[in-house]
Amino acid sequence: MRGVLTPKEGTVEIQEVEDPCIVEPTDVIIEVSIAAICGSDLHIINRHIPKVNPKIVLGHEFVETIVEVGKAVKNFRIGERVIGPPAYWCGHCDYCRRNLPQYCKEGGVYGYTTNGAQAEYMRVLYADNCLSKVPDEIEDEEAVLIGDVFQTGFHAAYQGEILPGDTVAVFGCGPIGLGAILSCWFFGAKEVFAIDVIPKRLDLAQKFGAHPVDASRQDPVALIKELTFGEGVDVAIEAVGTSQTLLAALKAIKRGGRVSVVGIFGNPVEIPVNKYSRYGVTIKMGLGYLGWTPRLIDLVKTKKVSLASLISHRFSLIEAPLAYQFYQVHKEDCLKIILKL
Repeated sequence: MRGVLTPKEGTVEIQEVEDPCIVEPTDVIIEVSIAAICGSDLHIINRHIPKVNPKIVLGHEFVETIVEVGKAVKNFRIGERVIGPPAYWCGHCDYCRRNLPQYCKEGGVYGYTTNGAQAEYMRVLYADNCLSKVPDEIEDEEAVLIGDVFQTGFHAAYQGEILPGDTVAVFGCGPIGLGAILSCWFFGAKEVFAIDVIPKRLDLAQKFGAHPVDASRQDPVALIKELTFGEGVDVAIEAVGTSQTLLAALKAIKRGGRVSVVGIFGNPVEIPVNKYSRYGVTIKMGLGYLGWTPRLIDLVKTKKVSLASLISHRFSLIEAPLAYQFYQVHKEDCLKIILKL
C-alpha cells in the first residue's frame, strides 16, 4: 500500500509499505477515508521532536472503515465507520485505571511510535478502548476533526476549570486554539479573547463568538487588562508552545487565575515563580485527555457545534508531499489540511 513517510529531516515522500495486519487479538485494520495533517506532524518532519523513526507512516487524525477485526474485539464489526484519538492505550495499567489513558505505560502515538493514518490502511491497537463509531449524521470531513482538534481544544477548556461567567483568553488561533474557543462556551464563559497575528484565523475566531486581538498591532495583555478594568481574565489557554505566549498568558490572568497549557514546546521556558507564587496562580499542562471522543461526537451530531470551517485545504493522499510543502510555505493561509483517499 501507499503511505506518507519522512525519510530524512525536512522531507516527505509517498512510499510503498507493507499492508498492516492483525498482530494482537485486540487490533482492527481500517481502510482510511480521510487523514489530516497536524502541526505536530511538521514537528516530526523537521525533527523538533526527538527520536523520529523514518520508517513509520505519519498521521494521527483519521476517519476510517473497519475491514478486519481481531478475535478479542467485542464492540466493533467490519464495515463500521470509526474515529479515534491520536494515541492508543491498554486500559489496564496504573495510569489507565486512574483514568489517565494519555499516560498509558503501554500506549503510544500514531505516526510517531507506530504507523499512522496517512496511508491506505492502518492498524488500530486496543480497538475496544480507543475507537468510537461515527453516526450517519456526521460527514467524514467533520468526523476527522473530532479526535484531536476538538478533543484537545475541549480538554484545554476543561483543564482551565472555566466556570459560568468567567472571562477567557486563548493565545493562538490555530485549529487547537479555535477548538478551545468553541469549547469555552460549553463551560459558560462570558467572554473569550482570541489572540493571534494571522487575520484569517482571527476572523474565524470572531465568527465563533470571540473578541479578536491582533498581537501584531497591539499588546494583547494591555488590551485585556484595559477591557477587564485592570483585573485580567479568569482563565488563559496557551495553544502555541512558545515562551512568549506562555508568559503573556500568565500576565493576562487575574489573581487566583488559571493557565491551561496545550501548546507543544520545543524549548525550555523560564517562569518567574517568585512573582506568581504570591498571586495564587494555577498552571496546568500535559497531554490532553483521550476519552472525550464519544461525548464530542454527540455534540457534533446534534449540531451543537460545527467544525467544517476549520478545513482550509484538501489534497489527495498521493499529493501529500505537495500538501506538506504548501503547509510549510503558506502557514498564514492554512488551518486544517486534509488528505482524501
